[in-house]
Amino acid sequence: TTGVANPYLLLEPSRTNLISQSEYFGAWYNISQGTGSAPTLSIGGDFPLGDGKYYNLQCDLNGGNTSNDRSYISKTGLNATQFTAAKSIWIKNNSASEAVLFIGINFTADKFTLAPNADWQRITIEGGVINSEFRIGLGGGASQSNTIDVSIFGAQCEAGSYATSYIPTYSVSATRAGDNCSKTNASDVIGQTEGTIYWNFKSDNTSLYKRFALSDGTTNNWIFVGMEQTGGLVRGYIRNNGSIQFTYTGSENLANTRVKIALAYKENDFALYVNGSLIGVDNSGTIPLCDRIDIGSQNATWNISASTETYQAEVYKERLTNAELATLTTI
Repeated sequence: TTGVANPYLLLEPSRTNLISQSEYFGAWYNISQGTGSAPTLSIGGDFPLGDGKYYNLQCDLNGGNTSNDRSYISKTGLNATQFTAAKSIWIKNNSASEAVLFIGINFTADKFTLAPNADWQRITIEGGVINSEFRIGLGGGASQSNTIDVSIFGAQCEAGSYATSYIPTYSVSATRAGDNCSKTNASDVIGQTEGTIYWNFKSDNTSLYKRFALSDGTTNNWIFVGMEQTGGLVRGYIRNNGSIQFTYTGSENLANTRVKIALAYKENDFALYVNGSLIGVDNSGTIPLCDRIDIGSQNATWNISASTETYQAEVYKERLTNAELATLTTI
């Protein structure tokens, strides 16, 4: 996003939307069981937040309140075996009453609530398992509404613990390639004998690396700041000709929070600051020659490894003073 107040860069891993018709709900099955009526679908207008048409969906349990009473739409053929899934959809409540319904497969665990006349919002339900079927609607005996009148757009089901940005599909599933933000031949902007690398970011706690790195295209000559695979622990690291010159890992879980981290380097003079505080120093070590900058990735050959918001990423050709580092990283 390029908003003036809080601009940031969102880099995402490769993901597949397993739903083969994410917008054409007319290709989904209409399911009714027990007292439930067959859902009613109709094409609405243009989706106001993107390209395509949204659908209006009405479901009615006709007073049924047992697990045998159901009214929902379904898309099958997602996957042959169970997997941990993140489910999401754009939805709007057209009723003056609260709407309690479900998306996914489990009538209880995949339930959510829409306020009366709630405008368009992207609902996500993360965690839980799913296999070959994705459902949207009402299930009796699960404390859901008796009737709903909603508009829907952009259904997505992806293997993973969190939802990523929307991947449209038309008749077959679709895969988005992983993002990788890099700059090569950048030796003129990277301090080769001294410098500072600074990253203002927020990331999740998935079992993947998050990095802002300088390198020569390998991990033999490498400077980075970032967050470790698990535990939300930040880290600063420098390697020269395959030998570690500086490494320090924090002790506080900072996943899903704003982090400002800076690593200043000069021969025999290293300092790592996080959110205004000095957390790591070393007075022995040499500096690698680097000509590449990568944001979000582990190194020059790996794609982005996690859903990470970058607010600022800066490289200085000078070793900033400790006072300057404290000011730069203060939240």
